[in-house]
Amino acid sequence: MRRRYRTLLALAILTAIALPAGAGETDQYIAWTASLDDSTDELNGYLNSGIVTVLSGLKHPERLECGDLPPRIYRYLFHGLLRSRLRHYLDEHPSIDRYPGAEVGYFGYLRGSLFRGPAFPFFMPMSRTIRIDGVHLGIDKVNHIFGFGRRYYNRYRRARRRGYDEQEAVRRTVLWGLTIERYFVGGMIDGILSYADLEANYQGMRLARDLCEAQPAHLQLVDGSWRLVRPVDIREYVNPRLDESYNENLYTSWRWRQVRTILEAEVCPRLAEPAVRARWARYRLADRPSPAEAIIQENMAERRRDRRHRQSLLTVCPAELANLLEAPGRPVLSAGRARLVARVALGDKPLD
Repeated sequence: MRRRYRTLLALAILTAIALPAGAGETDQYIAWTASLDDSTDELNGYLNSGIVTVLSGLKHPERLECGDLPPRIYRYLFHGLLRSRLRHYLDEHPSIDRYPGAEVGYFGYLRGSLFRGPAFPFFMPMSRTIRIDGVHLGIDKVNHIFGFGRRYYNRYRRARRRGYDEQEAVRRTVLWGLTIERYFVGGMIDGILSYADLEANYQGMRLARDLCEAQPAHLQLVDGSWRLVRPVDIREYVNPRLDESYNENLYTSWRWRQVRTILEAEVCPRLAEPAVRARWARYRLADRPSPAEAIIQENMAERRRDRRHRQSLLTVCPAELANLLEAPGRPVLSAGRARLVARVALGDKPLD
């Protein structure tokens, strides 16, 4: 058993080194009430400029198929954790508004975050929050779109070449990503399985496919050269599920013990803040069913592994959420009724 554990641990370490496609954790709870300028236009400009740079540098472009181009574009934008142009741009460029700001150092951010507990023997990289199309998300989510998005796209293409139809190729790719997130990049590394990361990975694959498959396509062969004939708009691939305070993580038991204490003491009391309620209201209006989420939930239901409901704010903070609708002097609600009223407060389901 010890030998098996050591083997798994070694694989986790090697995978963490080999797959730093979006490494980082973010805490959207501390950014709940942060006022951030929207960086959609800045990011769109950077992405489209990068695509044009890649296309203009192609050798013998007429010999390339369109499907060969997305991996090249993604690799240019995001090639490894330390050499990533995109990560450096999002972390450093003055046109991107980030929270916390540069005046807060790494350790100051970590000490104030949900993940201040020890993650020995692993270093806990922290990603700051930005705002894209009204959604608060960690910079790491954009990195996942182009880091793991490339891996998703490559695996999807291989599955299609092996004869799988589109639906099965997507399913296999998403489940591969779930395995990597659960055992290597997330769960076994820092005790966090991020559903927002998985959504970002899927959206990255969508974007890669749309470059050539959308109607009309973004890329087109014109006079022997590949051109960007329709600019990319990142808003098509950003949704509220990239915000980890909305699309909550799943934690291992040891990490959950640390996180729950902080949620109860620091997050639950803030649920009544108007800015928090207003953001969730906007998110519910903008949210749409996610094919990746459906695939993951079906898989976890089959394996009886979905424990998110036990770690949801609806479970941790039912009293605080219920108090938003409770009249003064009303009797204390039962735990089950409090959770039901909490769902009403969050707009999750009607009160019967």
